[in-house]
Amino acid sequence: MLAKEYLGKKLEDHVAKLPVPVKVLRTGKRSGLIRARLIGADQVHGEVIIFLDAHCECTKGWLEPLLARIVEDRTRVVCPIIDVISDENFEYITASDKTWGGFNWKLNFRWYHVPQREFDRRNNDRTLPVR
Repeated sequence: MLAKEYLGKKLEDHVAKLPVPVKVLRTGKRSGLIRARLIGADQVHGEVIIFLDAHCECTKGWLEPLLARIVEDRTRVVCPIIDVISDENFEYITASDKTWGGFNWKLNFRWYHVPQREFDRRNNDRTLPVR
């Protein structure tokens, strides 16, 4: 039996009512976020795979610019600039386009500064991809 019953049949009943097809995959045991995503990626069929963290809330119009970049070059991995809601006072904080997220050689996620050459190359157009 699940410790959180809303993750069982209640969840499956809920996603069955959504206007788009949604499939709930279960790992059988706790396996971590990355392994769960890899299992999901292995099971999916489609032209684009989108991963959303549980804490993310999408607003109208967030997807189209990302898909447009993929149409331009299907080898791209795209990510939006992600705004923040403060965990101290719930203040909305507009994110910076001066950093990008990535992994170091220890596979730890960290933020990197966008080099000045990229701002120059993009003529300060923050909608263009960062190389």
